[in-house]
Formats: sequence, C-alpha cells, structure tokens
Amino acid sequence: MDDLDEDEIAATMQANEDVIDLRAPGVTIIDDGTTDLAAPPEDNDEEEDDWETSAGGGGDIALEGGSGSEDDAILVGSGAHTKPIHCVAVHPTQPHVVATGGEDDLVILWDLSLDTPTPYPMKGHTDTVLGVAFQPGGGSSSALLATGAMDHTVILWDVQTLSAPILATRLTDLEGEILWLFWHSSGQFLLAGCSDGRAAMWSATTKSLVQYFVCGDSVTVGIWSHNEKKLILGSNDGMVRVFSPKSGEVVACPTGSVSPTALCIVPIHPDAVVVGMEDGRLVIASLEKHKVVHELKDVHDQAIESISCHGSLGLMGCVSCDCVVSMWNCDTYTVRYLVRHDDGITRALWLGNMFLAGTLNGALLKWDGRQEYSEETAVVFRGHQAAILDLRALTDKSVITTSDDATLRVFSME
Repeated sequence: MDDLDEDEIAATMQANEDVIDLRAPGVTIIDDGTTDLAAPPEDNDEEEDDWETSAGGGGDIALEGGSGSEDDAILVGSGAHTKPIHCVAVHPTQPHVVATGGEDDLVILWDLSLDTPTPYPMKGHTDTVLGVAFQPGGGSSSALLATGAMDHTVILWDVQTLSAPILATRLTDLEGEILWLFWHSSGQFLLAGCSDGRAAMWSATTKSLVQYFVCGDSVTVGIWSHNEKKLILGSNDGMVRVFSPKSGEVVACPTGSVSPTALCIVPIHPDAVVVGMEDGRLVIASLEKHKVVHELKDVHDQAIESISCHGSLGLMGCVSCDCVVSMWNCDTYTVRYLVRHDDGITRALWLGNMFLAGTLNGALLKWDGRQEYSEETAVVFRGHQAAILDLRALTDKSVITTSDDATLRVFSME
C-alpha cells in the first residue's frame, strides 16, 4: 500500500459489493491474536502484591496448569489490574515497554527495565479494553499507542514520556464495541473492527476518519494481505470480505452460517488467506481468484482460537477450544501431526523453531514444532491461575502472557 493516498481514499469511501459463493469447498482465515473466546472468571476483589520476580525455567509436561504454587515466570506483574487482562502489546523498538488492556477499563503501560518494574495506569475508557497496539516505527514515530474498548471508543495516547502518557485523541466514529485494532506497517493508518458491522480506518497524521468498511454483522477479525494492499475482514454473518483500502472496492465471500474467528496469511502462498471458523473448519481462499481452493475439516469440532504460520519451515499451527493442536504442511495443506491436551487452547505462537500454546488452565506449553509433541522433549511453564488470554513475543528468547487471573507474566524460553 505504498501508493495509498489519504485524499484518494477519502474520495472513494462508497463502494459496490460483489458476492461470490465460496461455501462449496470452504474458506479459512487465521488468527492475528485479537479473538478472545475464553469465558472470564468471577471477579476477584482481593488485591495481590504489585510486581514480583522469580527465577525458573520450564517444568515437566504434566498438564496441571497453574493450580499449585509453582511459578516458572521470570517476572510477574499483579495488582495494577484488578480484573482479567485481555490484551498486551510490545513496543516495536523498546521491548522493555509493554501495554495491557483489561476488564477493569484500564490501559496500563509497564516499564520492565527497572529493578522494580513499574506500572503507569491510564484512565480514559469506561468499559473493557479489548485491543492495544503501538504505532510501528522508531523514535518519535512510535509515540502513539492505540486502544479500543467496549465503550465504543478508540483512544490515541501520546506515550513518548512513559511516566506521563497523554490522552491525545478520542475517536468516536464507530457505534459499537471495539473488538480489535491494528496499524498499517507504515504507522500512517490505524484500523479497528466493531460490533456495529463496520470497520474504520483513521489517519495517524490528521487523527481523523479516512474510510469505513461496511460488513453485514459484527466484524470479528481483520488482517492485511501480504503486501498490505488489501484488507481482509471476517464478520458474524459468515462472510469474509476483501477490501481495497485505496478504491474501496470489495468482494464478499460467504463461508457458511458461522462466524470467522481467526485469520492468517500463508507466507509461502501470499495469494492465500487461511480462515478459522467458529465450527472448527479451516478454509483456504485465493485473494486473486476470489474463490475457495481448499477446505480443511474433520480435525477440529470447536472454534479455532488462533493460527500461526512459520514461513521458512512451511508449517501452520492451529489451536482450538476442543483441546487439539493441529500442525499443517503449508505446501500441501495436509496434517503433519495432531496434539491432544486435557484443556482448551487459547493462543498459538512461533518463537524460532519452538511452537508455544497457551491454555485455558493457565499453562504455557513449548515444544519443537518441527517434531511431533513428546512428553520427553516438551516443556510446560506454570504460573497463571486461570486462562491465558494473550501471548506475544517479548524478545527472541522470551514471551509475555496475560491472563484471566489479572496478572502479566514473562517467561524465558532459554
């Protein structure tokens, strides 16, 4: 989207819609990490200690979750949030700076570099925060943090001074719950999906609305195409729509009567988008041919929670509420192996050759994704007392997780 011009976009906000029936073979979209299907726990008003650090590595593979006192995290943040933490974002150039959004309506900036890591609460939302995203880039160009909440608003925060964040702009162009948000890699445009059946794009320069993208129902997932010249949206009406952000043109692709829950671009097939569905199906659609080319079914029988592709390995890992991890060969879309666990899986992430999976019981699993899961070689990290709601790479040797237990944890993968 290098040639994307704000004036050209604004001039083409109205678009015609062409519907293509893709039900026959199916379509699959992969998760970008914004979908949250785990049920929240009961509120816990008891405050915990602020931050704690503890040495530790991986435990054995017994999936006991976080029910005991063992904690393998090297850093624990608790007490700043009082309810489940739904999302986390890592600063693009300063990985010691992270942001979290929670069910307590708070956005919190964390400085992980200090001897005592410090939280900086930011009050501006009046309902659960479901999305946080730092503006891509470096230096002053990464001074904005975008947050979206169930209060129908997106807020842009000036976080150039970590200890004194400023509410820069409140965007109120959408009329429903903000379900997810992400930036264009240039840092010039911000996208958000909403329960009112629309997504919106704003200019970071003018901090104003550039374009609406209209869908038939709640916009559950969204992702850029590999070259960022197409915007792919999935909605509760069972449709996947491919938009041109420059012209506003759209092609609608029916995928059935259930909602898409996850989206992913396959690196070795940049024309293909994988769609994970609420009924457990995975479908592959061609962005150029505007039709389904593969349907991957009879593996999962519950919602696809997350999909993560490894480009150089040619592998795609999918996780689901049905307690199954499926690993696929991207070149042939065939199953490489299946892993069955005792609890549902909420998040998936590749870190080098290691595949990580967060679970509903709070355990974080790690194994060499190139090989079938083995209790002898796999590792389970304990610490969380409830479901892992978000999972991100902090560095190439560590990850950060947030949970229904209102805590943030950092785990070393060494």
